[in-house]
This record gives sequence, structure tokens and C-alpha cells, in this order.
Amino acid sequence: MIQPPFLNNNNETKQQQQSTKKAIRLDFILSHWLVAWFILYYIGAIRYSPKFALIVAYAINLVQWTYFIYKGSTKYNIIKYFVLVSMAKIIPLLLIWNMDEIVLPRDIYLTLGVIILYLVWVVGINQYNPIHDYEDLNRAYLAPFPSPGDRRTFNSRMYDMIFGYS
Repeated sequence: MIQPPFLNNNNETKQQQQSTKKAIRLDFILSHWLVAWFILYYIGAIRYSPKFALIVAYAINLVQWTYFIYKGSTKYNIIKYFVLVSMAKIIPLLLIWNMDEIVLPRDIYLTLGVIILYLVWVVGINQYNPIHDYEDLNRAYLAPFPSPGDRRTFNSRMYDMIFGYS
């Protein structure tokens, strides 16, 4: 059976080449796509609100945050995760909360459309499997302290630099 290059473990792929880099590309994290959608909506460049997508993403992040607490992640990592989620989800939600109502069928379709575009970009065009990035992020948040070799997002690296972990 023929497999896409990003699933083929026999040959060196873009996935393996990417894993040698320390930072995870900004466009390979779905949350960054939601932040971009929020910015475009907030400045009036598009008229469809990302409110529903941000609420769903925030709910997923709350489950993840609870998982980190349950698994015994350090206070530093728990606070860092909360701060980064707040910047990406809570603050945008507060800024647009009264701007537009959620229209469920439309907003569900738009959210699914953004997720499909994300998958086409990451998996289809870049032939990259983002699951590995999310596994790396989970390992980094469950580690006792940040390590220079950890694969983290740009936001996470900046947070660590500000608070003395680079």
C-alpha cells in the first residue's frame, strides 16, 4: 500500500527534517490560525466572527490544562500554559464578546472550514504530521523545567526567555 510521505517511516521526510529544528513553525499550530482569524475580524477585514471557534478551542485547552495538573506538571508550566492560552483565547474572546452573536450552523461550518484549510496546508501541502508537534508540546509541559532541546512554540520560548528559562 502506498503511504503519503509524512507517514512513511523508511525514508527521511520533511517531518524528520523539521524535528531537528528547535522551534515549531507558527503555521503548524491551529491556535495561531484562530488568532489570525480573530485579528482579521477585529480590524474589520472579514465579517465572520471566530467566537465559536475560540470558545471550542478554549474548552479543549481547559481539558488539556486539567490533564497537566492531574499529571503533576510544575507550577511554572501550569501558569505558563494558562498565560499563553489567555493571550490566544481569553483576551480575543473578551474583545469580541459583544461584537457579534454566534450563529450556530454558520459558525460551525466556518470553524470546520478553517480546520480543513489548516489540515490541507499542514498535511496536504507541507506533507507534515502535526500530531508529533502536539506530542512534543505535551512532553515539554510535563517536564520539570524547560530544556533548550525541547520543541516548543515561539510563544512558549518567549515566555521562558522573559522568566529566565531559555
